[in-house]
Amino acid sequence: MDITTKRDLEEVLKLEKDFYVEKSLSGYFEQLATSDLKLKIWDFQKHLRKAEYHYNNRKKSLYHKIMYIYHRRKKNVRGGYLEYLYGRIHLTKDYKFIIQVVQ
Repeated sequence: MDITTKRDLEEVLKLEKDFYVEKSLSGYFEQLATSDLKLKIWDFQKHLRKAEYHYNNRKKSLYHKIMYIYHRRKKNVRGGYLEYLYGRIHLTKDYKFIIQVVQ
């Protein structure tokens, strides 16, 4: 699914946030306090999806070009951090994660 509209972006982000982030406030704070891997992956996913949205709209305006670069940079920084902490992270064609722990 290509993310071309703001509505598409919001729907995808909501689905993925529901998967990675605890719904209860206490569960969310527990994830924050323990630096849960799911929260770090969610942060990476969020910037990946926003970069995809702006990339798909980059020809429409300068704003989308700039925001694409911004979110791509954020995604790359988050991805590098995840790789440093947890090992190699691979994305399948449907953007699912495979984490290969390197010892």
